[in-house]
Amino acid sequence: MEETTLKLAVKKFLQKGYNSNLEDEQLAIACNQLINKASSGSIKSGLTLARKFYKICKGKDGILEITATKTLARLTHMSGKHSEALPIYLKAKRLAKSDQIDRARINRALVDVYMYLGDFKKSQTAAQKAISTFRKLKAESDLIMTEINYANLLHRQDRHKKAEILYRKGADYFTKNGNNLAAARCNYNRANTLVQLFDLEEAKILYEEAKQAYTNAGFTLDANDALYGLAWLNMLTGRFHTAIKNLSVCKKIYHDGGDPRGEGLCILDLAEVYLGLGLYSDAIEAAKASKKIFSRLKLRYESAKASLFLGQSALALGHKKMATRACDEAANGFRADKNIGFTGVTYLLAADLADQNHKFKKQKLRLARSCFKRTQLPLWEAIADLHRAADPKHAEAALQKISKNRAAHNVPHLYAMWQISKGDRNAERGNFESARRCWQKAADRLDMVRAQLPPVELRNSYGHSLRSPHLRLISSELQNNSRRASAWLERYKTAGIWSPLPVAEKFQDKRKAAEKSLCLLASQVAALAGQIYSKTAQRNFPTKTSQKKISKLQSQIRGYIVDIEESTESSVGSVNRLVDDIRNISFQMPIVQFHQQENDIIAFVHCDGRMSTFRLSGGILRLKKALRRWRFILEGELLTEQTGGIWDYEPEQALWADLGDWLWSPLGIDRNNSKVLIIPEGDTANLPWQALSVKGENLGNYHHFIISPSIRHFMAAQNRNFDSTKIEVFRGNADNLPNIDKELEIFEKRIEKNINLHHPCNRDMWPSSGDAMVWHFAGHAVLRADNPFYSHLLLEDGPLFAVDFRLKQCQVGVVSLAACRSGEQVSMPGEESIGLIRSLLEMGARNVIASRWPVSDKSTAMWMSKFYDSFFKNYSILESARIAAESVKKEFPSAYHWAGFAVFGAGNMGGSGEK
Repeated sequence: MEETTLKLAVKKFLQKGYNSNLEDEQLAIACNQLINKASSGSIKSGLTLARKFYKICKGKDGILEITATKTLARLTHMSGKHSEALPIYLKAKRLAKSDQIDRARINRALVDVYMYLGDFKKSQTAAQKAISTFRKLKAESDLIMTEINYANLLHRQDRHKKAEILYRKGADYFTKNGNNLAAARCNYNRANTLVQLFDLEEAKILYEEAKQAYTNAGFTLDANDALYGLAWLNMLTGRFHTAIKNLSVCKKIYHDGGDPRGEGLCILDLAEVYLGLGLYSDAIEAAKASKKIFSRLKLRYESAKASLFLGQSALALGHKKMATRACDEAANGFRADKNIGFTGVTYLLAADLADQNHKFKKQKLRLARSCFKRTQLPLWEAIADLHRAADPKHAEAALQKISKNRAAHNVPHLYAMWQISKGDRNAERGNFESARRCWQKAADRLDMVRAQLPPVELRNSYGHSLRSPHLRLISSELQNNSRRASAWLERYKTAGIWSPLPVAEKFQDKRKAAEKSLCLLASQVAALAGQIYSKTAQRNFPTKTSQKKISKLQSQIRGYIVDIEESTESSVGSVNRLVDDIRNISFQMPIVQFHQQENDIIAFVHCDGRMSTFRLSGGILRLKKALRRWRFILEGELLTEQTGGIWDYEPEQALWADLGDWLWSPLGIDRNNSKVLIIPEGDTANLPWQALSVKGENLGNYHHFIISPSIRHFMAAQNRNFDSTKIEVFRGNADNLPNIDKELEIFEKRIEKNINLHHPCNRDMWPSSGDAMVWHFAGHAVLRADNPFYSHLLLEDGPLFAVDFRLKQCQVGVVSLAACRSGEQVSMPGEESIGLIRSLLEMGARNVIASRWPVSDKSTAMWMSKFYDSFFKNYSILESARIAAESVKKEFPSAYHWAGFAVFGAGNMGGSGEK
């Protein structure tokens, strides 16, 4: 019968159960082939056909019923519904009766089914029966395939070395016999064992070969298995960005193809990625979502692993009850599954939960090491040995053992922890040079990971607890080479500057999706926003949101931006190069880098190629007290402004004098230096430097201050060029701000300028690309201290977030944010300050002018009018800012009014036409 006629006959049979001319055996084979082909791209489609096939053939006896039953069992098995597949396989086995080869093949399939159901004894029995039959019948191909199923069982029990040998034997056999797809499956499985054994280069080759073979044959889901393997490998080696992108693709393919187990595994691995990145809340949500899938499928091992990640994430967030409960669930699941290796991992988690109970902690660590001795899990062995290395009695032996562990050489955070421990050991012996070499290796490896991460939350969250090598290097080099200490401080703050997102055509759909989600987030925030606290005419707008809805949208946005970002092998910059860069800038202007160490503030002062270091003992606490005094003074000023009373300026002047004498005078910066670059950390980011006074004179009278999140942000801003005279003016939501219209008059009067006035301004009016000389925003702003990437400007139709600027392709000379707290910085450990300022600088702004606190509507309007009046007369940005401050000071003597704004970024417009 012709192939076309055969296909039509089969389709007709599966639709109506009608068979006209085909023999039962011929029809059974043809139906099975059709269903196999359908399932190669979608298990869901294949399972639908298999159910129809079984329904038609049920009760008919003979080859049709046997084939239909086996086909349904296989497709149910493939869909991850192993508990449903088991009785169908057993029925097929009964129907096969005396057909030894058929029954043996069903036993082969049962090896995997029993394994996933956690019944390893029955799995092994099924394997032995099948192997015995195939040997007796000399069915070599079937024998090899059964050995591969048995290797799956060994792999599941963490006996990876023996499993790898069987997979390699199978791959050689099928390659020799020209069965490329069977060889590809063996190579894929072999790669899984090699990843566990940390032969990563060979594993990568095998995954890619398997993926190519399946793709060429049109087996979408099998090719996706190989891509999933590559995602796992990327996750282990710190390529989190690529891993997340791969897992997102795999998850969709599994979902569309009707493979819930595969989809659940992708979500489970995302939980592990989020754990590695320090995104613990996201890790909890992913672990819960995957656990829900695995519980529905009755997959005990996978459910236990989801509980493990849930416990680790909860512990990191301090949710001890949740962590303890999850740890117990994981331990019970792994014990029931007889998985010794991961039972050991639960002992490690239990040890971390022990707090100060050292006896209990030691007991759990001992049990964990005992488990790892009986399995082949190098990664977890290394973690257990790192715990052991913390004990001086066992440190040497533990570190020696770790040095031979391949996982410690390949997994970035393990490598870093190993090198930190080695460095600490050398430092204890007084060998500081060797210690610094170890700490530098750790810092270099961590920074390589950071440099490749996309910005929105991922890079900022990665490895905060592991950034200790940088702190050790800064502390050590302070005693040895303070120039290198200052360069390590720069490395500690940032692994590099991010560039705007790519505009390539292939990213446009993702970009539009991200923009759409940002608009949804904006409308959500606007709908849930609280009312203005009071009629105080401050440029502030508080927000009150439903955190669950907001978090979900933020996760979507992050996902889109991760997809758009290109993964790059960007350099983190050598310390020697950073030393040279800092020295070169110091010939232009003095640089003051601040660093917080324990309770001290350390200032690195670079000037004319020379460098000095100052330590202000107890400085962190003293500065916090000073800023609390300032906030108290501010409250009094605001009350006086509302009641029309007379303000006493003496306490404020005394505060600035105290800060000037204590914090500034010791730095020894000559008053003849007109420009000073401040690289802040902690509370130094929000000080009004121009208001500090020395010998009765404010620093702003003779210094122009430029603030930058990091030295590399300053360098990037200086190198930014634009060719435009365009001025974009945005009037945001201006409730209770009557002076905004006066502020904008200076733009309306300058008809000769190329001015676009957006009055009022909606989100879609803000440019997405192009150059401009000036962007000016007037209105309300909101600081999100919990997640500053979502700090925002309030427009007429909702917020414009800091993260919105990551999607824009704009070069702007100066961005002015005439709004409350628009320049207030929230510093995260081991990162430069983040928020609206950093987002704008990384978008392409050369300079940003923003406020340090909730500023007054009236004095803000005056400050901005005076600033632009001078700026449009071709004065420099810094000189225009000084003139504006002096003008406001004459009418409003409090620094609350005249020192509220600072200049961030380059501090100039490129030197063209500035006085």
